[in-house]
Amino acid sequence: QRKLKTPLGTLITIENELLALALAQEWHQQYENIDLSSMHLNALLNTTIDNPLKITKTQLVDKIMYFLDWDTVLFRSDHPPEFQQLQTESWDPMLSFINEQFQTNFESTYYLDVKDLVKKNDRDIIQKYLASFDQPSLTIFLFIAEQLKSILLTICLIKQFRTVENISTLSRLETEFQISRWSNVPYYHDYEIVDIRSKISAAYLIFYC
Repeated sequence: QRKLKTPLGTLITIENELLALALAQEWHQQYENIDLSSMHLNALLNTTIDNPLKITKTQLVDKIMYFLDWDTVLFRSDHPPEFQQLQTESWDPMLSFINEQFQTNFESTYYLDVKDLVKKNDRDIIQKYLASFDQPSLTIFLFIAEQLKSILLTICLIKQFRTVENISTLSRLETEFQISRWSNVPYYHDYEIVDIRSKISAAYLIFYC
């Protein structure tokens, strides 16, 4: 059997048995043609090991913090009223959890042009929290935040306040609302939610293994 290496030639060594078995299963599911786009564990492990873009820990923190200024949970839509209510019911518990965990004072708004919605003290607290992670963990954290378009939802997931399935749904609340009103577009939205859940599940597994 051939040893598994990253694109830069680094031997992939995994100490956690669960993660090693999951990666092996991912490869076993490949047959005549290897579909790398479906191998989320493999791709993420390659990135964390090789760091091909040579991104520093400070740069990773900055990239993650970018999402705070446009966080889905903070900047909301007030139309239609039914969607406004859905956002309140779905996202307010996330904000309350974050504020309780970090002693912050995050608030949501319905106005996109609000300046300084995120207070400096709250920003510093989240930045300090991120700085407590090592570089591979931050790489995974950034990947999840990119999928969810929300640093706050990512924190809720990392702190195990909600499941991958629930967080994935919360990140695409407007889409779910439209589906509930106009019914689902065959196959497309089903594929979309399965894809985002599989990506986040892979990242979540690596983060905790």
